[in-house]
Order: sequence, then structure tokens, then C-alpha cells
Amino acid sequence: MIVDKAIDGKVEGIHDCAHTASGFSYWAVKFGTSGPVKSVKMKLRTDYCFEIQTNYTVTVANSRDDVINDAGTKCGSYFGPAIDKEPFSITIDCTNTIFGKFLKIKHESTEMMTLCEVYVYSP
Repeated sequence: MIVDKAIDGKVEGIHDCAHTASGFSYWAVKFGTSGPVKSVKMKLRTDYCFEIQTNYTVTVANSRDDVINDAGTKCGSYFGPAIDKEPFSITIDCTNTIFGKFLKIKHESTEMMTLCEVYVYSP
């Protein structure tokens, strides 16, 4: 997965999106400094309607080890329905503001994960 494709400001087509070759994967990013996370918006791919766009969990962590070991603090999840029409995006709001240095989006599906752009919002 080319991770920076999900933070490059482009959202048109497969070549502007980060995607995996298979399912049950994750995407993570390290912030420059620790900070508050209140919600995450994911822009999804629009050019293939057969993909299942659901089963995402967002966590915030303080270390790379926490990201790898799935030990971050859960912000929230989206388990359906599948996103198959405009605006092809999911917003996951954290129950509480979470402070951390890493954001992880886990895709709990046998389908490949595609992220065209990820926006992180502070309170």
C-alpha cells in the first residue's frame, strides 16, 4: 500500500488512492506531534461499485508498537451499510477526544481496503 496516497489531496480514481491487495489490513499515519483527535473522515474509491466499503475501526495510539499490536484507544467503528453511492465517504466520530501521535484505520473485511483521502479533525 502506498500510504501517502491517502494524504496527498487527490481523490479521483484508483491511482490517487491507497489500496491493499487483500483484506484484513490497516493504514496508519504518524503525526508530527501528539495531539487531539475528535473525528476522522475517509474518502473512498468511487470507480468500482463491487467493492465493499464497510467494516472500519479507527484507533489513536502513542507509539508505533501500540499500532502494530492493536493496542491503541478506540475512536469508533463503521460496520455498515456498505458505502456504494455519493458522497463515498465515512465519518467516524470519537466518543471522547483522544490524544495520541498515531492514527490507525483497520479494515476488518476480506475485501481490499481503499482510502482515497483521510481527514483528521481536532475539537
